[in-house]
Amino acid sequence: MLVTSIRVGVCPRCSVEGDRTPKPLRRCPFCGEYFCEEHAEPRLAMSFQVYQRYLSQYRDIADEIRKHWQSKGGHPCTTYTHHFWRKYEERARAPTPARAELRAPPVWVRPSPPYEEETVTLSVFEPLERAETGVAAEVPVRYFRRESYRTTLKKLVKAALAVVVLALLLAYMLPPLYSDQDGDGLPLIQELQLGTNPFRGDTDGDSLPDGYEVRIGTDPLRDWKAKGITVEGFDADVVRSGLSKFYRSRVAWLARTLAGATDVEKAWNILEWVDSNIEYDHGKASSSDARVFSPDETVQARRGVCADYALLTASLLLEAGVKEVYVLDIEVRSLGG
Repeated sequence: MLVTSIRVGVCPRCSVEGDRTPKPLRRCPFCGEYFCEEHAEPRLAMSFQVYQRYLSQYRDIADEIRKHWQSKGGHPCTTYTHHFWRKYEERARAPTPARAELRAPPVWVRPSPPYEEETVTLSVFEPLERAETGVAAEVPVRYFRRESYRTTLKKLVKAALAVVVLALLLAYMLPPLYSDQDGDGLPLIQELQLGTNPFRGDTDGDSLPDGYEVRIGTDPLRDWKAKGITVEGFDADVVRSGLSKFYRSRVAWLARTLAGATDVEKAWNILEWVDSNIEYDHGKASSSDARVFSPDETVQARRGVCADYALLTASLLLEAGVKEVYVLDIEVRSLGG
């Protein structure tokens, strides 16, 4: 693959492994970053779980995907990953020349490769359907004698009073349905639909308000801190919650003190600070009911496990201005009996 623009500097991929020796660098035509000759080739950005899903979902290009995963060199490139899947879709949409005239144009369903951000979809409440309420008054059309007139007038007054009372009742009942009783950003009607507690701003007790969780696409009924370090591993809720702006803003002050001129310098400053100030918590690692820390809780406790390290480091990198940060969920399996 063609790479251009040679210059001398420190390769970002080599520096992760501790090698900061200046080398001739080549510019990747996709992401625009500079890498040494060994790491200049762009390859697919994917985790182990994504790699396994690729092999089963895209069997027609399994060998090519396997080559990218097993490659010792190169660098994971998100821009190239987007390019790769666009080309794959174009090839899949193109009809076979020999059968192009014998079949209708295929209907292409866009695959969902993991470079697209995983999303979690919550139902959106529909406004109440208000039924029109009519109150009929019996009005005589003949024999307007004095008694009949008075009777009719009484009926009209009663009907008018009934309409006024009904309107007052509706005016009293409807506003609470759209009011926010607990101040979490969700109206009562939506709280009832989602099953959240309308009198408690944080139903699942994970420190994130229910309304905020709905806005970022997480489950307001699921405590992400209780699920983050179990065998289930990281999922969309854990990553979105732990790396939400709600928590990142609490460690922004620390990210500013670790700022650097380049992304590589920022990363080294943050990694050195975490290594020097956060102690691995072996007791928590062996506990079956331990809760994952939010980034600010890890800073306060000065200890944590792998999940705590990952969320704190990623939060500091994002707040320091690093645009692309990866959180890897590595599953270790024993090959023995």
